[in-house]
Amino acid sequence: MNRISLLTLFIFLYLSGQIHAQAVQESMEFTMDTVFKKYNHLKGPGAAVAIIQDGKIIFKKSYGLASLENNQLITSASVFDIASLSKQFTGFAISTLIQEGKISITDNIRKYLPWVPNFGKVITIDELLYHSSGLRDYPDALMAAGWRYSELATLDDVTQLVKHQKELDFVPGTEQSYSNTGYVLLAAIVEKVSGEPFPKWMDERMFKPLKMTSSFVIDDSGRIIPGLATSYYTTDQGYAKYTDRLTAYGSGSIYSSLDDLIKWVIHFQEMLRQKNPVYLRMINKGTLANGEKLPYGFGLDIGEDHGLPTISHTGAWVGYRTNIRNYPEQHFALITLSNADDNELTGTYAGQIVPLFLKDHFKTNEIAILKAKPTLELPANILKKYTGDWQLSPPANKVFTFVIDSGHLVCRVGTFSSKLEAKSTNTFLIPTDNSAITFTTASLLNYHSATFSIAGKKTEKQQKSLNFSPDKEQLKKYTGTYYSSELQTFYKIRVENGKLFVYHFRRGDFEITPVSKQPNEFMGSIGKINFYFNPHQKVTGFKLSGDRMRNVRFEKHSF
Repeated sequence: MNRISLLTLFIFLYLSGQIHAQAVQESMEFTMDTVFKKYNHLKGPGAAVAIIQDGKIIFKKSYGLASLENNQLITSASVFDIASLSKQFTGFAISTLIQEGKISITDNIRKYLPWVPNFGKVITIDELLYHSSGLRDYPDALMAAGWRYSELATLDDVTQLVKHQKELDFVPGTEQSYSNTGYVLLAAIVEKVSGEPFPKWMDERMFKPLKMTSSFVIDDSGRIIPGLATSYYTTDQGYAKYTDRLTAYGSGSIYSSLDDLIKWVIHFQEMLRQKNPVYLRMINKGTLANGEKLPYGFGLDIGEDHGLPTISHTGAWVGYRTNIRNYPEQHFALITLSNADDNELTGTYAGQIVPLFLKDHFKTNEIAILKAKPTLELPANILKKYTGDWQLSPPANKVFTFVIDSGHLVCRVGTFSSKLEAKSTNTFLIPTDNSAITFTTASLLNYHSATFSIAGKKTEKQQKSLNFSPDKEQLKKYTGTYYSSELQTFYKIRVENGKLFVYHFRRGDFEITPVSKQPNEFMGSIGKINFYFNPHQKVTGFKLSGDRMRNVRFEKHSF
């Protein structure tokens, strides 16, 4: 074969490879456009997505608008509030200080933060990391104190809450309850030990070394942010803009772009491959006092998907929804950032994308089998059996509310909701959480309990609240004005049209209804209220509990 023939063959093979690679890329883009079709337009907010395989970007694209006011497109350089994805960066800071011998994971946090109340039980650094400290979650507590969801919250607001907390939700190390407060305190420990503001420490030890030029910890809510993707929510009139920014850093308050987070993920996976102790420590699971392993590390969820190990976290604040999901054994990662106030972007979308690349690696488990089943359209008379408030048994006391919306059963927990997919007449998939719920009953007419399966593992059972119907005169004994010295706020309780209402002058009215056999326990969107009495059977106060806050005392006042 002469030189010209060899050159011709080389050119042919090269061009064939290029054409094939382009065809694969176009096919992948078409598929991803189909997944993100809801945002593949220029009429509203959207998302930025990247897929990383073996340390290389195999897909990167953005959809929708960063600014509806200025018709500015989302790009891979657009800056998002990454919300709770920030926790892994706080975890990195703590792991670095441990590696440098400046702190120990079992240190009493009052060694560094003496202003934290002495609750009679030691809280250690690892208990902050693993959400097992018993400290109240500050978003729940601030809202109970009268903050609106759309309001700013600062670092000082959180520290003041901690200083005034009267008792822990549980003995440290005995339970796990997600606490943003704990990660704010971890950032405060970094500041105390390093002698530097947390934003500066993160910039010098993380963002600059990785050339994450768009990333920063926000400590000024008025800061001008070039390239910001504003967060939005939907109304009957279209889209509206969220206006608040958190500066309570440690648990959140990091802003970053898709390009920057790609650098972080590639670096993170490489450090794990090299067995860097700072990063290996970040994926160590926590352990409770009883020996139970927790599926959580240093600001990272340690779990599995279709039998494959995952290292991940999601974030949600106002309209921002963020997700980093690593599959370490497959050297694969997915990053999604959104400004569209859409919970499906952290669960459902990932569930559609990952199988496109890793399906051949999937192992069969309960959730995988359930996902493969067709989704049913159940009649309203069946769905109605499951509606209402369902309460986890103590000590969790978490309340799930089920309602019917547009012919589907919807699960609401706190401020979040998810449309369920019916897989049988009593089993439903929660696509945003990679979990399932099965309602069980001793009869066909009265469903009374539910078994949850979280990430493929069956966990707790719920008992449906059995309502009693007190009359107007019975309700009067609960009326009055109540004050919490911990939250420094008043609530007024009144009876109106045979119903009980709680009023706060900043947040308005909340109807509360009896939700158990105990006549002094009520529930509403404000949380759970348990009234207590003196020896003369007069109401003297109540305890308020939320999703991540328990038994805040309110004493009845006479004026």
